[in-house]
Parts: sequence; C-alpha cells; structure tokens
Amino acid sequence: MTGEDPIDDRRKALRAWLTANGIRPRDVPINADLYLAPGPGGTPHIHYEAFHLTSDGHQQVDERRQRAAIERRTTPLLVEPPAWWEPHRKPTRDQLLTLMASLRKLVDDGPPTNLAVWGEWENGYSSALDAVQTALETKEPS
Repeated sequence: MTGEDPIDDRRKALRAWLTANGIRPRDVPINADLYLAPGPGGTPHIHYEAFHLTSDGHQQVDERRQRAAIERRTTPLLVEPPAWWEPHRKPTRDQLLTLMASLRKLVDDGPPTNLAVWGEWENGYSSALDAVQTALETKEPS
C-alpha cells in the first residue's frame, strides 16, 4: 500500500482479496452485500451480490429495465479478508418496514416524556415529528 490515499489503498486491497478468492471485482456492485457465512458442510464461504451477465459477458438489465440485474452468489473462502474489512448486508424489506412502523409509532405517540428535551430542534420537537410524519406519508411502499 502506498499510504498516499487510504481509501484507494483499501479499494485495491479489497479487489485483490476478491480476485484471490476467484471473484471478479468489476462484477460486484459498489453497494453489494458482501459477507462471510457458512456454506455447504459448514465451511466458510463468501456470500455476495454480483451483476448478472449475458452469455457474452455484458451486464443484464433487470426486469423493470431500470438498472443492472443483480444475483446472489457464494464461493468458498480461500483467502482471509484484510484485517480492516467489515461485512456489508443491506437491510431487508421486512427490516425497513419494521423501522417505518417504529417511526410511525413514535410520531403517533408523541415525545417520550422521560427523554424529550424541548427546544433541541428548530421550531421544537413537534416540528421534528411533523417532518418525520410527512416523510412517512410520502415514502411508504405501495
């Protein structure tokens, strides 16, 4: 590592690790799930998302024709990840819906009296809750 750009050095190290494990780095989206978990027989595997490729190696478009199609893949762990590496798993739809329900409950129930400190937000706590309420109403899944 050069030490000149720590972020670039980490990207290079991550690409080298993926390559050492038989994964083409360019096939893995930047925000892909990438984590270690047991595979068949309990051996450690890398679980990751990758672009779905056509037979000639190009990225396949998803069923909505909006972005590249993604597929889940698994490969045996051959080389340990860099010491600084942390796994990444995006929240599931169910986790996000649970979070939205919790936010809705917070808005509907009002401030917790033992925790709320009035005046911490511009225009007060009720203004902050109004903003959350508006966001929930306009961003809920259909």
